[in-house]
Amino acid sequence: MIVGFEEEIYQSQLKASHVNWIAIKELKSEMEAVARIRYHHPGAPCVLIPDEKGKVNIEFKEPQRAIAPGQAVVFYAGEAVLGGGVIEN
Repeated sequence: MIVGFEEEIYQSQLKASHVNWIAIKELKSEMEAVARIRYHHPGAPCVLIPDEKGKVNIEFKEPQRAIAPGQAVVFYAGEAVLGGGVIEN
C-alpha cells in the first residue's frame, strides 16, 4: 500500500511560534540564517521573516524533508545560536 510519494514530504517554509532569541534581542527585519529542524538535521540556509504576532516565518532556499509540527527549530548565524522556537506548520 502506498500512502504518499517521497516528494510530498518536502516543504520550503514553516512558521515558528514561542520563539526565544539568544544572540539578538528581537527579529525586526528579514535575516539570512541556517535553520535546523531536528537534532540530526545538518541545517539548511533560510531567510527568517518576522510577523506581527512575534512568530517567525522561515523560507528555506531548498525544500526540506519531513518538517514536523511540534518539533523544535533552531536558528544559527555561523556558530552562534540566534534563537529557536516550536514548529507550527
